[in-house]
Amino acid sequence: MDLGAERHYLSNSMTVITFRKWDLERLVGVSFTEERLRELLNKMKGELEEIRRDEVKLEVTHDRPDMFSVEGVARAAKGLLDIELGLPRLEVRESAYRMIIDKVPHRPYVVTCVVRNVELDDEAIRQLMQLQEKLHQTYGRDRRLFAIGLYDAAKIKFPIRYTLMKLDDIRYRPLGSDKMLSGREVLLETEKGKLYGDLAVHDGSAPVILDSDGNVLVMVPVLNSEDYKITEDTRDVLIDVTGPQLKHVLDAAKVVMYNVLERSKSRCVLVPMLEGADYGDKLKELYTPQTLTVAPEDVDELAGIELSKRDIIHYLAMCRHDATELEDTIEVKVAPYRINVLHKVDLIEDILIAHGYDNIPRELPSQPVTGSILYTTRLVDSLRELLRGLGFSELLNYALTSKKLLSLAKTDSGLIELLNPRSELYNCIRTAIWPQLLETIRQNEKYVADGLKVFDLGEIAYVREGEVSCELHAALAVTGLEITLTDILVPVKTLLRQLGLSPRFRRSSLPGLIPERTASIVINEAEIGYAGEVHPEVLTEMEIYYPVAVCELNLDRLARVLAGK
Repeated sequence: MDLGAERHYLSNSMTVITFRKWDLERLVGVSFTEERLRELLNKMKGELEEIRRDEVKLEVTHDRPDMFSVEGVARAAKGLLDIELGLPRLEVRESAYRMIIDKVPHRPYVVTCVVRNVELDDEAIRQLMQLQEKLHQTYGRDRRLFAIGLYDAAKIKFPIRYTLMKLDDIRYRPLGSDKMLSGREVLLETEKGKLYGDLAVHDGSAPVILDSDGNVLVMVPVLNSEDYKITEDTRDVLIDVTGPQLKHVLDAAKVVMYNVLERSKSRCVLVPMLEGADYGDKLKELYTPQTLTVAPEDVDELAGIELSKRDIIHYLAMCRHDATELEDTIEVKVAPYRINVLHKVDLIEDILIAHGYDNIPRELPSQPVTGSILYTTRLVDSLRELLRGLGFSELLNYALTSKKLLSLAKTDSGLIELLNPRSELYNCIRTAIWPQLLETIRQNEKYVADGLKVFDLGEIAYVREGEVSCELHAALAVTGLEITLTDILVPVKTLLRQLGLSPRFRRSSLPGLIPERTASIVINEAEIGYAGEVHPEVLTEMEIYYPVAVCELNLDRLARVLAGK
């Protein structure tokens, strides 16, 4: 199973949430000391950053979006504390509510449900807004993959409709506003409109959800209506999730629905009928657990501990799964909101969390060899120390750089470009390091007159004859009022002699360097690099007005020469 393909839209960063300790205690039904709370949250793979005036700041692992608000934390805590075991309880009822779905080409999917009999106060509403925004920022890729809306269902006249409207025809009071705005005004005058307007507009129109009177509930994925927002008086919450791909929309809807259910007394969900959609049957995924299997030998093989079926079933129940013993294995019903559980490996992780990692016996792994630092790493460390001793300052550039920079330096042969660069400053992989040293010199022109000596070490990559090569290089550059080739050859010769080598210099010619003032660096007939004065045309193009001499060493070749001594 290709787990990478399934997880491609997950965020790789940790998410920090905040909640009130008293709110967690209210949901769980248990009071916590700070020490006990820290221990419990660590067991959930969360890291308690601080508790200040009853406000808890928790860093949540990225693969648990169901814990992006306190409701999910409370649900997990009740399992680990043996207060509630197994799948969270809910009642799904057939609904007379209808949603009509028209064609919305760029965001065609919408999933909706109503959670009944919720009890909300200011803190509960804050948590649901936090859940909404954290999901948008992480899994939703800043609303590109889905957008979530929460509304007071009692204020809405059904059926509702998901459709496209011309921007100038859209009229409503966006969240936080006291006046009616057109869709175009929302995009131009509101913060969310400026941020997400590009995701909304399609051929002069934007997606909206309307009630039966034609009132706008939301302009997707920008802003909900002020008139339908949830308040402390709300008892039934309408949830909608819209987006370009059904899987992402369903996953987000599962997380939001189950977290809102933690605030519901009756734990009742109404799923409206969809008209005009060919995926109505998929709505069952909102409340239907997926089925996986796991066996004691799987746990033993992966974790190295022997657990009975009875213990495994109990640990799975503590992680809010239902588990049933079969003849040779255990059948597990996984809660829909656990969208991170894709394989039995994920179930084994849950089993170990409930069992307690501290309860796993420790043993030293058998190692057939002893570890040691790579020779090239030792070489790099030695070169750093020697170059600093020669008066050079180290730079720490990225392996990614600008195509324009490499082109100016005539070093863009065999260039490897990025398909989707985030910035023009980092749209390719460097083929040489010295052009980046020139850029640093250009940015520090005021220091050049007194003499400037810089170096950098790292990887470069290029394509030759259809093959990609990756090499470890070191580059040096010197500049000042009167710099010649000699000013770079002297420190290079000193550097190599400190390594016990006797270099020779052979006349050469390379793009970007002055032909008559360029030399290959040779040791025992092996060419390990080159040095030269940068061509005046390159310096002029880069707006550098002092001469510069550079050197680039191939450290992979240098290491082979040293190994053969």
